[in-house]
Amino acid sequence: MIGVHDVGGFHYPGPIDTVDEAVFHDDWEGRTMAMLLVVGPQGSWSLDEFRYEIELMPPAEYLQTAYYVHWLESLEKLCVREGWFSSEELSQRQAMVRRGEPLPEPPEPDPDKAKAQSEAAWRIAYHGVGQRRPDLPRSFKIGDRVRARQRSHAGHTRLPRFAWNKPGVICGYSGTHPLPDTIYNRRGDNPEPVFAVRFEGVDLWGDGAEPGTSLTIDLWQSYMDHDNSGSDVERDEKEARG
Repeated sequence: MIGVHDVGGFHYPGPIDTVDEAVFHDDWEGRTMAMLLVVGPQGSWSLDEFRYEIELMPPAEYLQTAYYVHWLESLEKLCVREGWFSSEELSQRQAMVRRGEPLPEPPEPDPDKAKAQSEAAWRIAYHGVGQRRPDLPRSFKIGDRVRARQRSHAGHTRLPRFAWNKPGVICGYSGTHPLPDTIYNRRGDNPEPVFAVRFEGVDLWGDGAEPGTSLTIDLWQSYMDHDNSGSDVERDEKEARG
């Protein structure tokens, strides 16, 4: 979907602070990440469902809130959908926190379940979510010139808008993975080969790109076609020569 989350290459919200390298700026951010690592494996949702809930946030709220607020809101919605608690129960508990009231003591955890949750959290933190599927036939190989499709999608997709219809070169193969465009709403895994595609900055952003800039994006096979026309810059040079 085209939304406020997909702003790469289109808007200039100001310089990026590359000095602030803190992993977490407050304790609640670390706890939010920990909750996702522990709760995620217990839920029935996919990573792309989690991402899509973030994309559905109202634009003003998305831009005015911190990164881990996005995570927390998505996690709350998914837990409500899972039936672990209701929106009303969540609101009541939030109101208690705001009033400074003591919260009920949580039940004693089951040791075996707690151990399994801890092990699952460590696996995700250090090895990812493990979505790779058995390899399927590939339409591209390393070195092929490709062109990203113009893909207006009403739901979730991992093809960023600034790469639409832009030329690139396959520079790596990342395995076969479920297609985000169908897994986010449970229409099946539909796994496809995924490739690392290098785009030159000048092809993405024109003459305004920083010299020598390039960007490598992981793209699913259906996101692109073979391209034999050369880069946008090369075509412009050919047209100028007549």
